[in-house]
Amino acid sequence: MADIHTQVKEAVHTTASEKSVFTELEKQRVLRKIRSGDTKSTKKSKQFVPKMVTSIAVAGFLIFIGGIIGSNIQNNNKSSQNNTIADVEKFYPNLQDGEVLNGWSLLKKGPYDGGKSEQGALLHAVFQGEAQITGTLKYYDIDDSERPDQILFTPDKLSLQSLPVEEGRHPDLTFAANEQRKLKAVFGLGTNRIDIGDVTLIVDNYTARYLKGKTLPDTVSLKEIVLPEEPEVQSTPFHIQVDQSQKLELSAVLLERYEQFKDTKDKQILSGLSPSEVFQLFFYAEEIQDYETQYSLFIDDEEYLKVFETYEDYLVAKQQNPSNSLLEKVKSGTLFEHIIDETSASVSIEAETTGLGFGLSKNKHGIWCVNWLPIQ
Repeated sequence: MADIHTQVKEAVHTTASEKSVFTELEKQRVLRKIRSGDTKSTKKSKQFVPKMVTSIAVAGFLIFIGGIIGSNIQNNNKSSQNNTIADVEKFYPNLQDGEVLNGWSLLKKGPYDGGKSEQGALLHAVFQGEAQITGTLKYYDIDDSERPDQILFTPDKLSLQSLPVEEGRHPDLTFAANEQRKLKAVFGLGTNRIDIGDVTLIVDNYTARYLKGKTLPDTVSLKEIVLPEEPEVQSTPFHIQVDQSQKLELSAVLLERYEQFKDTKDKQILSGLSPSEVFQLFFYAEEIQDYETQYSLFIDDEEYLKVFETYEDYLVAKQQNPSNSLLEKVKSGTLFEHIIDETSASVSIEAETTGLGFGLSKNKHGIWCVNWLPIQ
């Protein structure tokens, strides 16, 4: 811009000095007119000559300025085109249309078609392919200043090897509006900012984007959300014993364990027992109203929140809410032990019209214990 100002200034100075000064011959002609008394003609000449000279000067000035501006605009456009061409050459430099990168075929690359005027330097490369990728799903809430109510996906390093990504880049991925709505519904997003890790997606139609000076997410089409498989639950039926008066009783082996545990409250005595056997100890204590031993069967690892901090608190709750009806359902129902995973299990109590679950967990020593508020 400074160069234009300098050239204009020089143009004004040159035009004024060459066009607006009378020559010696013009001075003599004007003088003769004045002496002959032809004042009318003199006035006409005095008016005409300066106007003619001024018009010539202005016309020359405008032509000259127009040339300067036109030249600069042309140079700027040419420079912009050259910069875009240079950026395109650096954008996937060794990949041409139809070639393949990490299993993805390049359909086209170059300036973004249909971009706004201020996006003139936006480049994109469109790929066709398919990949299963894992990473972190990031939701930005409605009040976020940069990405309000938007979802981005950051693939892990291993997943980058199955995407058409240039070496050294680790882009975030974004999705079309309808696909974002689907992700929000599946993962319960839409209230507060949250990151969900180890999300697996199947994507296709990858579009890489580039704008000099900015970091833009690439765009993918969401083909499928791969949800984790439900763990295979091992279910085993079992029975409890009752005596002639329909009181719950234990086998000789379990009764011995119960008596040892009652005396010491040492959970190591329970080591090796199955969830269904600990379940039977719990309800045997219920049958004989031995609530202190029953209380000791709850898991007491630090990471578990105790519903009843002390046995006294538990005793008050039991007295206020006796569970005789639950004990009767245990005696009359069909029982199944379900091993959910290495640390979680449940016992289902299935009656004719109802079904209940009783939860257990392994403690840090690998011993099955009763969950707090176990009935599910």
